[in-house]
Amino acid sequence: MDIKEQMKEIMDASVTCDKCNHEFVIKEESIMKEKMEVKGLKFDLIYFYCPSCKKIYRASIQDRKYYLLVEELDKARKQVRDNFGTFDTTKANKLNKKLKKKSNALKNHVLEMNDKFSGEFAFFVDNKGNRTIEYIENDDIN
Repeated sequence: MDIKEQMKEIMDASVTCDKCNHEFVIKEESIMKEKMEVKGLKFDLIYFYCPSCKKIYRASIQDRKYYLLVEELDKARKQVRDNFGTFDTTKANKLNKKLKKKSNALKNHVLEMNDKFSGEFAFFVDNKGNRTIEYIENDDIN
């Protein structure tokens, strides 16, 4: 399941913030994207946040490899669709194995990125009132 499908599942869902217990609904416009660079890696942070306490909830970390894997998965899906109706079961089996392999590669990369960035992302406001998102390692929390 790619991030678009995951986001559709949580849209209009009512959630309760685990920091302040505020209940809020996730709308499409609540999903934000922030370009980040942490530990020398550049990525897009896809997130939403509690409107009460501003705690950030990560939806996805999407780096260059993530986008390449999504592109490969989409190509494999297209090949499966293009083969549909040909009754070439040998080719269909090969394509389905390829699709599963690409899907697993993406899933594993997402898990790897979540492990690499297992800490939290938080808003910080500087003395000029500029708001930025910073990454906080687990060791630095609390």
